[in-house]
Amino acid sequence: MAQYQFDDNDGSQMLSRLAQLAGGVLNGVIRIAGLFLLAVGLWAAVTLIQEAWAVYERPDSPRIEAMARAIESASHLDRTLSPKRTAGASPAPDGEGEAAESTTATEEPPIRFSYFIAWAVVLMLMLLIGRLAMAAIKTGGELALHDVEIRRFARELVRQLRQGE
Repeated sequence: MAQYQFDDNDGSQMLSRLAQLAGGVLNGVIRIAGLFLLAVGLWAAVTLIQEAWAVYERPDSPRIEAMARAIESASHLDRTLSPKRTAGASPAPDGEGEAAESTTATEEPPIRFSYFIAWAVVLMLMLLIGRLAMAAIKTGGELALHDVEIRRFARELVRQLRQGE
């Protein structure tokens, strides 16, 4: 009895080529994404190091001062925690006994708590940004070398299968 057999060889070859093409494109996209992530991580790390060095050289940096002002304007921490200072009536310097008008001092408080909080916030932000930069560098490097790790895994898998036989 004659049997008809479908020639599926052409379809599987075409499918195999399509899968190889898709795998190559996917590996390229993954590698480009990894290189981009690696570049962003390196840029963030270098920028962070420059900023940390600038703050180290100038501890009274305008950026720290701006952060302290923002914290003070939002929380009124310095006004709340600092003692109230007012200038009372004082005799006139000419000795006539006239009292000077009482004025409220508008001086900066001697200890600005918002300044210390600003330093803590800036240091915590630097630590966070540094951690994110390190993670971006690590992940970007792994993605850029994605196919190398896959090949190593495949070789190890084939070696384990051969040992099992």
